[in-house]
This record gives sequence, structure tokens and C-alpha cells, in this order.
Amino acid sequence: MLFYVCLIFIIDVLSPNVDGAVQDFVWRDYIPGDIPCDAIPGAPGRYIGQVNYEGNMVATIFQYNNIAVTEMGGRVNITHNIKILCSQLPHKMYWEWVDFNKAPGQQMKNAIKGGFQEQPSFDLYVGRIMQEGEWKISKVVDMNHQDKGIWVWTDNGGSARYYQFELLKANYTSAVSCYNWNFDTRSHKSSSSL
Repeated sequence: MLFYVCLIFIIDVLSPNVDGAVQDFVWRDYIPGDIPCDAIPGAPGRYIGQVNYEGNMVATIFQYNNIAVTEMGGRVNITHNIKILCSQLPHKMYWEWVDFNKAPGQQMKNAIKGGFQEQPSFDLYVGRIMQEGEWKISKVVDMNHQDKGIWVWTDNGGSARYYQFELLKANYTSAVSCYNWNFDTRSHKSSSSL
């Protein structure tokens, strides 16, 4: 049985889909004015956020304004219930230029999931783009979906979709160790073979 559990784990970790990577990051509560020491910067003065607004939406945290901005048919400012992306392994994360007009290939491989949108329902990933003279960190809809691309708010109050942008990815190549716990049910003792 343990063999099959480990085999399923290995297959899941090594599969080429976006969920296959071991993702060592956490969404922490953001306290305005207090950026955690392991927060992942998205651009100068901006961090990667997640807000609860019609799902868990990717957002830009503006460090000096203490707000997060997300796109949902336009600019939405959020001042409470904000999460910030943190990791003890920031050197494993990187931004990769993608072009959703091209064949999928490996463009979504190792993409970091940033949340989900409720209506319509789909997973969201983390992207950034220089648009209207500023970096915007926002939601990315998977390239296999009809609404694919990065969605950002615009200065005129609307929203825009782009197909060429940077996608946040993680380069986790090491698998999590698998421990074989042996339980002796006769003596009610447990031991691990590490």
C-alpha cells in the first residue's frame, strides 16, 4: 500500500501540469504597513496579494498606500481581508515572459496558482504587466480557457486583457521526502524507518 501511495505522489509531483510542482509558499494575513520579511515582491513598492472578492482574487498590494487593488470589470480597491504571498524559498520563484497567442507548450508549467474566481468559476494564476506606466500584478486565466490572459484595471475605470505578460512560476525540482512509518499493532508502539 505504501508503495502505491508513494508512486501516486511521485507521478503527481513529476507530471507536467501546473499543479504538479511542490509549491512551498503561503498566503499570510496582510497587516497594513507591515510587510513580512519573507513576502515576495511583485515590483518596486508592490507585493503580490490575494483578496476575497467574488472568489480569491490576485491583487497588487501597494506598500505605501496600505491597499490592494484587483480587477473585476474595472479597478476594485480593497482595504481589509488581504493576504500577501510569502515564501522561505524566494530564490525558487521567478517571472517568465509568456505569449498566450502562441501554442501552449510549457507556458503554464510551474505557474503559481493565485486563487479562483467564482462566476464564472475557474482557477487564477499570478501575472504582472507594465501597463499605463505602472506595474500591475493581477489575475491570469489559464491559456486553455476562453477568457485566457492577464486581466488588469485601466485608468479610465474599465478593464483590459493582454496575452503577453510575465507569469509567476516556481522552480521546485526536489520532491518531498517520503517517510515509512511502521506501526506494530500488537504492542501499540510506533517506529519510523528514516
